[in-house]
Amino acid sequence: MLRQIGAPAAYQDPGSFREQRRITYGVEAHIDAEGGESGERQWNGVTPAPHRHVERRQPCPARRSEPRDPVLNEQGWCQSMIAGLMAQALLTAVFIGLSGQIVAVVFGLQATDVARHISVGIFSTMITLLAHSMMMFYLIGKGKAVKDAMAEHGVAGDYYRRIASARKPVFSIATLAMAATMAAAILGASVDTRVLPPIVHAMIAYGAIACNLAALKIEISALSVSSGVVDEVNRQIKS
Repeated sequence: MLRQIGAPAAYQDPGSFREQRRITYGVEAHIDAEGGESGERQWNGVTPAPHRHVERRQPCPARRSEPRDPVLNEQGWCQSMIAGLMAQALLTAVFIGLSGQIVAVVFGLQATDVARHISVGIFSTMITLLAHSMMMFYLIGKGKAVKDAMAEHGVAGDYYRRIASARKPVFSIATLAMAATMAAAILGASVDTRVLPPIVHAMIAYGAIACNLAALKIEISALSVSSGVVDEVNRQIKS
């Protein structure tokens, strides 16, 4: 159809190719991908419009009314909101894991429903391990974002060192909390098979709860410090 392919160019000697390649008319098709225009689709099997002229939905413009976060919002205005929701979700997961451990201890002391004690203990252990490990990765990413923003915009100061100092105790206490939680869960099976006395499992469980309480406190402090540092870096960049 018209405007689907460019004007054909004839071979220099169409007769020589007619017998060999069975070309009735010595023409050569050239697809014009630069200036082709899509025409009306009135025939079956018509070649679609060139890819350079396909109409696509235009991306939504950035919201000018929303404050831009240079550290966490280089790709879009919603990333700072996602970062805030992530911190809240991690703290909520740590709290749920800690609450599950306390409930499991209560069921264990009552010794009336062992199956519920085991199920709650396993669930709280998995939540605790996931929450603490993700918290450490989140703080590492936050520090990297601050470091990259300082290097890109030429911001001087000890902002990265402050985040590194705030997150350093999180790694040690969170690792200890995860180790104590796993030990309590693993030794619970030994108590169930009467290999260890229940007092050993109980003491380790109490220690795991104490470690998780300390980890929760330090993680809240680290998140608060890192958020304050991010706000300071943003003010330096905007000024």
